[in-house]
Amino acid sequence: TKMSDIASALGKTQDESMYQQIRLTLSGVLENRLYDTKAGIFNDFAGEQPLMIRKNGHMVPNFFWRTDGLCGPKNLNPLGTPGVCDPFGTNNCCNTEGKCGTGSDYCDCQGCTQGPRWTTEVIAKMKKSLQFSVHRGYVTLFPLMFGLLPQSDERFQALVDMLKDSKELLSNYGVRSLSASDLLYKTGADYWRSPIWINMNYLALRGLREYYLDSDQTGELQELYEELKENLLINIANILEESG
Repeated sequence: TKMSDIASALGKTQDESMYQQIRLTLSGVLENRLYDTKAGIFNDFAGEQPLMIRKNGHMVPNFFWRTDGLCGPKNLNPLGTPGVCDPFGTNNCCNTEGKCGTGSDYCDCQGCTQGPRWTTEVIAKMKKSLQFSVHRGYVTLFPLMFGLLPQSDERFQALVDMLKDSKELLSNYGVRSLSASDLLYKTGADYWRSPIWINMNYLALRGLREYYLDSDQTGELQELYEELKENLLINIANILEESG
């Protein structure tokens, strides 16, 4: 919208039309590719995936493995059961120290366990369905970040409610990359599973600011913007002080 407004102000009619078309295209992708009608949220479309099952109120794979190379009863998975090794890799054996690997020290020793191997042939025989990701995080907020959803859309308020919920995405340090209620929160290879990413937080702040500036009812959005901005700036200042 901003780019088309700038083009219009500059009298660049052709560019204005181009940016308007880009916005329409993005809105179409949003509706057709990123909105999970069953869950009622925006999220990644994962394509054809093995069927999920419900455990402890969460949708999870039939086979729940860790991603950090740890396994066994001392390294539980998010469901609280002994961790197993990644079935897609070659290191699918768990030794007595709770580490995944391959070879006799991991697969053939006393007390070692060997997990399944999901080869192309094995995966081809699995029951599958078209699925969206079940994890709420930055992608869920894209419509708000990029201004692709009008405030009049009831789904916009659902995004705001999720963003400001401390049990979901809002923290004292910024917007989390993954909902705190997710089974995978702060587990395994913790990269997109809790850390605060400054670039994504900037987009969230920019989106909130654009929405409240364009609205007659600024209260909730402006308060959330100010809270998030303060949390993020304090976090950055503390990190800079700690790192010298």
